Amino acid sequence: MGMGQTLWNAHMANATNQYECDLCEWVYDEALGDPDNGIPAGTRWEDLPHDWVCPVCGADKEEFLKVPESLTPPTAAANATPKEAAALYECGLCEWLYDATRGDPENDIPPGTPWHDLPSGWVCPVCGADQEEFSQVPPPADFAPANFSNTASTQAKSAPVEATPAKPAPSTGFYLSQWERKLDEREPEFRTILAKALSGEESVSAMRPSRWQNLLEDVVFLPAQLARSPLDYREATPDLSVTIGPAAKKPLTIGLPFYVSDMSFGSISKEAKIALAKGSAATGTAIFGGEGGLLEEEYQAARFYVFEYSTGRFGVTDENLKKSHAIQIKIGQAAKAGLGGHLLAAKVTDEIVAARGVKPGQDIISPARHEDITTPRELAQKVAWLKEKGEGTPVGVKISTGWIERDLEVALAAGVDFITLDARGGSTGAAPDHIKDNVCIPLPYALARTRQFLDRSGKREEVSLLVAGGVRTSADIAKCLAMGADAVGLATAALIGIGCQQYRICHRGSCPVGIATQNPDLRSRFDVEKSAAMLTSLFQVYSHEVEDYVRICGKRRVADLAVEDLASLTLELAQGTGLSFCGLAGG
Repeated sequence: MGMGQTLWNAHMANATNQYECDLCEWVYDEALGDPDNGIPAGTRWEDLPHDWVCPVCGADKEEFLKVPESLTPPTAAANATPKEAAALYECGLCEWLYDATRGDPENDIPPGTPWHDLPSGWVCPVCGADQEEFSQVPPPADFAPANFSNTASTQAKSAPVEATPAKPAPSTGFYLSQWERKLDEREPEFRTILAKALSGEESVSAMRPSRWQNLLEDVVFLPAQLARSPLDYREATPDLSVTIGPAAKKPLTIGLPFYVSDMSFGSISKEAKIALAKGSAATGTAIFGGEGGLLEEEYQAARFYVFEYSTGRFGVTDENLKKSHAIQIKIGQAAKAGLGGHLLAAKVTDEIVAARGVKPGQDIISPARHEDITTPRELAQKVAWLKEKGEGTPVGVKISTGWIERDLEVALAAGVDFITLDARGGSTGAAPDHIKDNVCIPLPYALARTRQFLDRSGKREEVSLLVAGGVRTSADIAKCLAMGADAVGLATAALIGIGCQQYRICHRGSCPVGIATQNPDLRSRFDVEKSAAMLTSLFQVYSHEVEDYVRICGKRRVADLAVEDLASLTLELAQGTGLSFCGLAGG
C-alpha cells in the first residue's frame, strides 16, 4: 500500500488522536506518524516504540498529553460521501494539508466542507497557493471506513446520493501511481531518483544542504580554572568590537563580531531587507547587501552597509561605491559554487529594477564568473579600482571553500583588505540539490587551513578573515572566532530572527510570512518594526552569550579567543584542524 493510501486510511479509520509535547508543544498526530524517525502514518500512540522521543526536543513519551477529544474531527457535510467528507489534499508548495473534516475556519470554510465545495477564490492559508497546486492524498480503491457515520452515509444506504465530481488535482503523470510510495526507509534516494525520472528536471530547493552536518558541535570550550582564572561578569565586560580591513585608509569598525550576511533584494522582500538593516543598526553591527544591488531604504536603515560587487554588476554606480562602508567582490557562494543566478522576469518588480539597474520585463542573469576577472593581475586591477572608487573603504573578496591555499595566494597578491570564506552548509534561496549537497569544504577545516596560511604569509594583522556557512548559534560564532575568524556572517539565523519559519519554499516565491517573496499580499503580513525588534533582541542575546565564552576563558577581548581555548570531541576533527583532542590520543 502506498504512503498516501496509508495516510488516508489511518485518517478515515479515526486514527486522528493527537498528543502534545508538554515541553516544546510539538504535536504527534496518529494520522501523520513520524516518518522521519521510522514511524509510519497511522501508528497509534500506544504502538509507538518505548524508546521513541519527541523529534523536536527529545522529550520522553511521558512528557506528552493527549489533545482533548473536543478537538477531534467533526461530522461531515450532508452532501458529501464518506470519502469526500474526510479527504486530504496536500499543497504542492508548502505541504500544508486541507482536511475536509476540519475545513479552514479562519478563512470561513466550515468543518466538513468537501474539496469540490471550496470557493473558487480559496487559496492555501499558509503560502497562498491556488487550488491547482493541491493534489489529493489518494484513498485505497476498496476503502470502506467501518466507524464513519453521519446523516449522508445513512441516507446513502437507502437512497444513493449523486455526488458532485471532485475538482481534478494535478497528477504526477506516473502510470504506476496507484501503487506509488512516498518513501522507502532503506533507500534514502528513492524519491529523488523517481522525481527526476518523472520530471526530467534536476531538483532545486531552498536553504541549507540536506546532507550537511554542523561539525562545530563537536568542538567544546576549555574553561579557565586554576592555571588561568575565569573572569566574573562584575569585573569584565569583554570588548566585542571588530575592525574589518585594518590596513585600509578607512577601516570599518563594527560593534559586534558577527553581522547580517549577504542576501539579495529579489530573493527576499524589501520589508525583510529593511528589518534586517534596522536590527543590525540597533546593535551596532553591519549588513552585507547581497548581489541584488543597493536598496536605498535598506542603506538608510543600516548603520554600516557593505556593497556587493557581483558578477551581474547590479547597482554598480560611483555613488553606491563611494557611500558604502566596505565593498565585497563576490567570487563564489558555497550553496551554488561555480554557478550563476537566474531571476525570472515575473519576479522582477519595479523596485528590483531600480535597485539592480536592469531593464523591466526581462529575466535577470548573474553569470557564473566575472568576465573581466580571469587572471590574478585583473583581480589586482579590480581591487585597486574599487579602492579608488570607494575612497579608501575596505575592499575584499568572497570565495567558496575549494582550492583554499591557491585562492588565498591570488587574493593576497591582489591587495584585498578582507577575505570572506563561504563554507559548506551555507544556505540560499534556490540552488540545485546536487550542488549544495556535494561541494565545498566544511567550515572548521576551511577556517583552520585559512588561518594557517595567513599566519605563514605574515598578513594576519593586515587582512581580516570573515567566515559564513551554517553558523547558527552564539556558540558557533565564538568557536569560529577562537579558531581564527575576525567576524562571522549570519544569514539563516538572521532570517529566523525576523520571523522566518523555514518552510523552505523560497524558490517558489510563496513565503507565507512575507520574507522570501515579492507577492504584495504575503508581504503585507510582515511588520518591519516588530521584526527589526526581534532581530535586535536576538543579536543582544548572542552578544551576551559570546561575552560569557570570553570570560570563562579568562579573556577580556573577543579578539583574544584562540585555539588554545578549544578542544575537539573527535580525533578526526582534531587532526584536521589542529585543535587539541579531548581524549588521551591528543596528549
